[in-house]
Amino acid sequence: WKANFQIETSANIDGDNQRPLANRNSKVGLAGDFGEVFFGNWDTPFKAATYGNMVQDPFRSTDVFGYQSIMSSPGFNQRSGAYLSGTNNASFDNRAANTLAYWTPVYKGVSGKLAYSANEMKTATLNPSLWSAAVNYNSGPLSLLYAYEQHKDAFGLSVMQATSTGTASDDKAHRLGAGYMFGGTTVSALWERLDFKNTGTVAGVTSFRRDAWQLGLLHRTGNHEFKLRYNKAQDGS
Repeated sequence: WKANFQIETSANIDGDNQRPLANRNSKVGLAGDFGEVFFGNWDTPFKAATYGNMVQDPFRSTDVFGYQSIMSSPGFNQRSGAYLSGTNNASFDNRAANTLAYWTPVYKGVSGKLAYSANEMKTATLNPSLWSAAVNYNSGPLSLLYAYEQHKDAFGLSVMQATSTGTASDDKAHRLGAGYMFGGTTVSALWERLDFKNTGTVAGVTSFRRDAWQLGLLHRTGNHEFKLRYNKAQDGS
């Protein structure tokens, strides 16, 4: 067994560095043959499901080129970022504070990730929380994945439309992906569904669903890479 930790903090080189320590992926954990258990501020399994496999975004996490501008977002000026229990959040692919997580070892190509964002913002009427899970299969040139995430009382609909109110909310996301590498070329496909629902005394929109998909191509030759990706978010209903 081994104990481990990581502290990652962002800093602006223009001098605006009034940011809290460990505001990016940071943790303390215990790892061994059983996998790893850790607590901290970390990317959710839903977000991490595509890391390091054939389903990975051809452009990887390159900010404006990352797929999070369309995937994992319902639109309406929402984009992935940081999730904190008790704050309004309509996007997925987040880094979640107060995370307790377990990542399994790899067994015959299969691995899993499970995380819960501990609730520090509970009130007499609200009990916000985040659950996230992912299952990956990686064998040779083939990668498959499924990821799921649930936000309780995050009121994503209210973020998208201020007139949408309620006494409770239940927001969910599903993601399926497949990728295959032949020679120096990797092709991949990703599909997801976001589902938002407000309950109780409500006004405005009470539920919203939208699907999105992605096709990716990465070709390596010598010291060069050629990348192509197409994303489309379907009309919401």
